[in-house]
Amino acid sequence: MFYIQLHSQFGEAQFSTMTLSDMILSPLPHRDENIMVICSHIGNRFLSLSLKDLRSITCTLSEWLINYGQ
Repeated sequence: MFYIQLHSQFGEAQFSTMTLSDMILSPLPHRDENIMVICSHIGNRFLSLSLKDLRSITCTLSEWLINYGQ
């Protein structure tokens, strides 16, 4: 686990940190669950993933790592 402390000329910033899991898996009242969060391409093929797609991939990968990972 990495911990980074941010310093500023304005003093210490007060905020709560979120893990990647918090950002992806936690529903937020103001966030559209179908929003595209990744837009890219593979060669000439356009690729886009919605928040739901990213959650599905994350859960599938987590299950695979639990069952078959080290």
